[in-house]
Amino acid sequence: MPNRNGGGSPTRRGFLRAAGGAVAGVAAGGLWRPGGASGAVGGGHSGNLGAVTTQLRGTGLYIGNEFQNWSDATRQSVFSTIRSWGFDFVCPKVGGYGSTWFSSDAQLQTWKGYAHNVGLGFVPFIYSVPNSYSRDASICSELANDCGIVVVDMEDEWAGYNTAMANFGATFRKTNPNSPIIVTGYGDPITRFGSATAWPCAQMAYWADAYSPQWYYGDWTEYHNYGVQTAINWGDNQCATAFGSSFPMSPSLSIYSAYSSSGILPNADVQTGEDYAKNWKAPIIWWEYANMNASLAHYCIT
Repeated sequence: MPNRNGGGSPTRRGFLRAAGGAVAGVAAGGLWRPGGASGAVGGGHSGNLGAVTTQLRGTGLYIGNEFQNWSDATRQSVFSTIRSWGFDFVCPKVGGYGSTWFSSDAQLQTWKGYAHNVGLGFVPFIYSVPNSYSRDASICSELANDCGIVVVDMEDEWAGYNTAMANFGATFRKTNPNSPIIVTGYGDPITRFGSATAWPCAQMAYWADAYSPQWYYGDWTEYHNYGVQTAINWGDNQCATAFGSSFPMSPSLSIYSAYSSSGILPNADVQTGEDYAKNWKAPIIWWEYANMNASLAHYCIT
């Protein structure tokens, strides 16, 4: 178990964050609109942050299940609003459990066009489970081919499914050896699963370009007791144990808090999380659109 009291000192990945700033840090500060694949290495490279930042930069916003039932007019309006708040890209959920919410490649391209037309990058995500791994991997390959990059959410269901995780990667890389893929999941995997082998961490790290740890610190006692940076360091140390100290992290953060009467983090703690997460020299994605507003967004993108 990582030390919970280490907030004042760098994590084990600190020296890597500092060393990677020259190129990746420049990329992370700008707007990029993902397009086609561009030269990521295939499975077996154990992380490729450069491939991720070639396709995706800055700070983005997740859109959850509501995206499925929106009209195209609503999608266009929401994308315009998100861009007006200052976000660089949008990450909408477009399927899960072996199914998609788009009926054709043309419809997916239309959604991407809505984002690009207002100056947003577009990186879709799906929720994947072991029982549908083959179909999910094929969907991710299609999404990455169309959008240049994809995010796949893999959580509790994958615990113990090492072979399925390896097969997901093999299926994805067979049809899409070059496009970057980010896996998102628990930001405190050792606490959640008990060890680095209880969840298929090594199998995922073999083919994924980066992990997007859900550092939802507002729900953690480490945040309540010690503050934002200590909580993120606590989660980061667990990710280093799970995936290796050099495996790239592309942070996912949340606006929610279990310790405020509103259920939303104080503005200062939102800003601290965003500022601190920039040390990872990678795209940052905030959860979520449903309770975002212009005032709160200001502290997410400072």
